[in-house]
Amino acid sequence: MLKVSHDTIMGSGIVFLCLVLVVQANWILVQTRKGQRLIALCGPVGALWALRSLLLAGIAFGSLLAIGVVHPIRW
Repeated sequence: MLKVSHDTIMGSGIVFLCLVLVVQANWILVQTRKGQRLIALCGPVGALWALRSLLLAGIAFGSLLAIGVVHPIRW
């Protein structure tokens, strides 16, 4: 039987969520207060690139977590 760790599930979830948010980036910037604040701070094009950059970092982190390179802190 295939054993899947919690880290793999969490990493896959982070990647999936970030991919969904990349697709909805314009909606996030226009419809949310934080998106509107980001537009006011960086301009419309800069805000889109800033959001995409943050989401790309989330995808990279989630991928590294899923494959076991990054380990979460255990208390």
